[in-house]
Amino acid sequence: MAATGLDPLRQALGATRGMRIARARPVNEGKQLDIEFVDRTAYRFHVEWMKDSIAGDVTSDFSHKSAQDVAGAKTCVAVDAKPMQNGSKLVVQFQCGDTSMVGTSMSEEYVSTWLHAFAPYVGQPLHSNYSRPPWLAEGSSGCGLAGGGIAERGCSGGGRRHALPSSPLFKRPGGLRQLWQPWGAELEIPMFDSSVLACDKAAQIDFLEKLGNHGVALIKGVEPPESLEGDAAAAPLRRLLGNVVGRPGELLLPGHGRNGSDHDHHIVMAAHHDYSPDNGYLQFVYQAQGSARSTVCDGLALADYFCKHHAEEFRLLTTTPLVHSHEGISTVIELNASGSLEKVVQPDAKLSLCALPYDMFERFMEAHRLWATLAERPRFACGFAWPEHSVLVTNRWRVLHGPVVTAGATERAVCVGYVTKSTYENRYRLLRQKKKSEKHRVVNGRDLTSLFPRRCPLLIR
Repeated sequence: MAATGLDPLRQALGATRGMRIARARPVNEGKQLDIEFVDRTAYRFHVEWMKDSIAGDVTSDFSHKSAQDVAGAKTCVAVDAKPMQNGSKLVVQFQCGDTSMVGTSMSEEYVSTWLHAFAPYVGQPLHSNYSRPPWLAEGSSGCGLAGGGIAERGCSGGGRRHALPSSPLFKRPGGLRQLWQPWGAELEIPMFDSSVLACDKAAQIDFLEKLGNHGVALIKGVEPPESLEGDAAAAPLRRLLGNVVGRPGELLLPGHGRNGSDHDHHIVMAAHHDYSPDNGYLQFVYQAQGSARSTVCDGLALADYFCKHHAEEFRLLTTTPLVHSHEGISTVIELNASGSLEKVVQPDAKLSLCALPYDMFERFMEAHRLWATLAERPRFACGFAWPEHSVLVTNRWRVLHGPVVTAGATERAVCVGYVTKSTYENRYRLLRQKKKSEKHRVVNGRDLTSLFPRRCPLLIR
């Protein structure tokens, strides 16, 4: 069937023949790669982007297997590039490491149709007859995914201080805005005993408020699983959640965890994240087998620091939407409609999927590297011991979870449960309503339930 709506050359070559590679060569000391296709289009690619986009370096959920792959991409240059198999593939020879020393040499293979498809998004057009295709984003430099340019919002510069996040849960005097305090290495992570937490309503209230204040807690003494296979592995976590917070929105068994960025892939800070409006607000990671050490970071304190001390980097991190995983687009730091800090989301583990415009790629990557570096500084990060049969609980809108270092030879097995923001807040209201009803018998719990949610905390505090 004849192609329609294509230029004469594309019609003559067919749908994919013109996507083959005619020639390629490294430029600018190997930092970029010029690729010319058979259809007479040509683009310049960042070698760092190409090295960071190798399919073999990511897991089945498109997370990087190692943070070193992300950080090391910047040190790579292309020393040679040759079309192979009649131009259907491109073999690139990389040299990675300090250029003054003998670094690591490796070659990677790219499919020409894949490069041709990405070229308008991430490449700088070199052919003279380039015109913007209608399906590309407006407002960028002629490259980039739709929604992938600089958005018209964010920090106005000059170190503007953003308000801290708010929630209907804490719309009361002495609530989250007053309780919230930035923390770092000095933080003593709140500890809870699972047997007490399962039956003590006062402890449950304290637990939920600590998650609103600190954003992180550790539950110890959880019962061991009867088996590490199937649903039996997650049964202790499921029972704990049912008693303390409510039914989890999702549970991942140990087999799933091995493919995610929350396993032992040595991901840099921010491995646990959330980009949905409600799902996965709280994350419960049950260490069913094995002990470890890990790190958590106060993401909101880090974002506030960026706004005050790194205004341009803050602007990039709050206005550059990134494609992540297979679920959508988000920025690294998310602001609400009023410009207040809302949540921190995007981890390094997902950057391989980002199609950033060519002319902003280096600027954004520098900003993100600074973000990842500061996230592990003691000013914002706190290390902790994570014993077997304990549960790490994090507020994924605020807390970034860093590398996991296993202790001993025992293979680590974890189950992960997610609780929505609405479940978390409704459970807190219910507990406060019951406490108020028990203290003042004249107050009817059903009357409290019928009150408008924002008024309820004022009455039950």
